[in-house]
Amino acid sequence: MKRYILILLCFLYSCGIFETRTPEEPDQSPVVFLPATSPELLVQNFVNSFKYKRLQNYSDCFVGEGKFNFIPAQDAFATYQSIFQYWSFADEQRSFKSIITSVSTDNTISLYFEKAQYQYTSPDSIIFTANYEINLPVVQTLNLEKYNGKILLTISQSTDGTYKIVRWTDFQASSDAIYPSWSVLKARYYN
Repeated sequence: MKRYILILLCFLYSCGIFETRTPEEPDQSPVVFLPATSPELLVQNFVNSFKYKRLQNYSDCFVGEGKFNFIPAQDAFATYQSIFQYWSFADEQRSFKSIITSVSTDNTISLYFEKAQYQYTSPDSIIFTANYEINLPVVQTLNLEKYNGKILLTISQSTDGTYKIVRWTDFQASSDAIYPSWSVLKARYYN
């Protein structure tokens, strides 16, 4: 019996199970996801989740399954009605994941908001509106896809004091817009 224990200990020692491992380098990513204690921090987290391609950070900007509501731009809904008819939070995550994986690790997605306004409709509900432009450097087509329009986010404060996106309404820039809306981007990368 002692012999078996001695052989077992020799085996375990020889395979390096008792050796300390080399410590991993800390994550050097400049991504900072701050608790969204204000609507402005929420919007900054939202923009950073695109810039740094972070699905978890993106997901943390929303209220979650069953409570989130997306209303697509009219032109996109007409074209992609089957996709948007029952759009859910899981669809939102799937589309975002597909978008960020279409961009190489060396490139960043740029999301710009112009004419941003926060309208406080009640103590715990805010409407954020802005014109947006998204530049997506897609690997497969080796070109830059551009999207623009207007976003309207209904932001609500949760019980833990952080702000989350409850409702997202997208608008096409104009009926004769050169570039498609964010809704079209979501539909194109929905899979």
